[in-house]
Amino acid sequence: MFATVLICGLGVALTFAFRERSLKIQFNTAEFTTNGSLVIDYSCNTPSGTFMVKSDTIDGKEMGGGSSGGTSLLGMGIPGNGRSEEEFYTNDLPQPVPSLMVQTGKTYVVKLNERLLLYDFTNSRGNHYHSEFRLKPGP
Repeated sequence: MFATVLICGLGVALTFAFRERSLKIQFNTAEFTTNGSLVIDYSCNTPSGTFMVKSDTIDGKEMGGGSSGGTSLLGMGIPGNGRSEEEFYTNDLPQPVPSLMVQTGKTYVVKLNERLLLYDFTNSRGNHYHSEFRLKPGP
């Protein structure tokens, strides 16, 4: 009996250890507003032992972003919500206003070291704007 419990426990542990870790993220709001702001509101589930990183760059220079995640007690995913509002000068946005690369209501799955592109455009002055989410292993 003890051996059966031990083998089952080992099987469960190995299942958790070798399952593919991936971020699940769903955008509730993702839009450019008429005043030049980008508003995003999302729900996510970050796997234990990983970090979700949002990176915003202009001409390749890091201009903002953030990260969240960590390690949960039982190795389960860490649910979370996020909201950000980025201000753009209205003349920084090309006309027509660029479309975001994500759709509201859709759940995206991002595996370790993969990227989910939020936007990528060049304005009329030649400045390149780029924003993405990615999943990185924790320390």
